[in-house]
Amino acid sequence: MRGWMEALVMKKVALTITAIWIGLLLSSATSVVDGRVEARDMEGVYAVDAGTAKKCWNRGQETRPGAPRVVTMSGRITESQARKILARRAREVLLAIKNRDMAKLATLVQPSKGVRFSIYGNVSVEDDLVFTRNRIKDLFSNNQRYIWGKEAGSGDPMRLTARQYFKLFAYYRDFLRAKEIGYNKVIIGPTTMRSNIGEVYPDAIAVTYHFSGPDPDVPGREWKSLCLAFEMKNKIWCLRGIIEVVSQGEM
Repeated sequence: MRGWMEALVMKKVALTITAIWIGLLLSSATSVVDGRVEARDMEGVYAVDAGTAKKCWNRGQETRPGAPRVVTMSGRITESQARKILARRAREVLLAIKNRDMAKLATLVQPSKGVRFSIYGNVSVEDDLVFTRNRIKDLFSNNQRYIWGKEAGSGDPMRLTARQYFKLFAYYRDFLRAKEIGYNKVIIGPTTMRSNIGEVYPDAIAVTYHFSGPDPDVPGREWKSLCLAFEMKNKIWCLRGIIEVVSQGEM
């Protein structure tokens, strides 16, 4: 009897030590936010519902001081998978924009919804311009001025022709030479600005071209990103959004 009791005590001690060890590991990898347990990994931030133990995606952000913030669009696909799917198509889009080849760009645009142009990293479903394939094809054929958004600082309507907008915003740096490319990620420079790209395009895969250094030709522009949002239509990934993301000083 005495030997049996000693064995039982030793077993309880071992279980207690194991529980403490597991608790320490979990506390270093997770935190509780609004009743949920957050578990961090290399790809982003996952939120695990404490009641149902279901894992759902909660977009993660890079927060190192001075480093660009990287916001993952969707947890359903990895960066390597997104690169394999969209590297060639995104390059086609950039080449068409750089060369002002609107006929080519039109073939890459989402056929039923068109493509939306957004500035400053935020998408306005109500105010941003949306062009169908047919309108994109003829975008440079006239000198019509469109309101693309609001001027930084003054808030005045930004009235520009399509050629002016592409030169000043959509492709004022050679993004084909960008050293940082985020697949399924939105790259935002070291700023407090917030982007809602993932909220407006929840089913999209984003490809972001990012320059972290200053623009040698335009003083004051410290960094810039161009984000392309693609949505699937008839099993083909089509261009849905062109979003310019600029440094806080330009806003």
